[in-house]
Amino acid sequence: MNVFAPFFAALKAIPAVMGALCLAAVVILPIMLVAALLKRSDQHGRDATGAEAEMMQELYLGLTRLESRVESLETLLLERERPRDGDKH
Repeated sequence: MNVFAPFFAALKAIPAVMGALCLAAVVILPIMLVAALLKRSDQHGRDATGAEAEMMQELYLGLTRLESRVESLETLLLERERPRDGDKH
């Protein structure tokens, strides 16, 4: 029996191990990278959604104030027209 037989047996297993590592590098690493990118983009999406919600809220408040101003102007215009109507009748 050869003293180096276990060593040669281990050398024969190296290609199988290297093949498994290469497969892991080709398959698992890209999946992990895509998952990390999706997670990061999802967080940015949440930030954008929060910014959009804040902008929508500001627009709503601005439109509410504008509606109030228009109602005030309508009231002023109607009050100006009433005395004229009273003078005509």
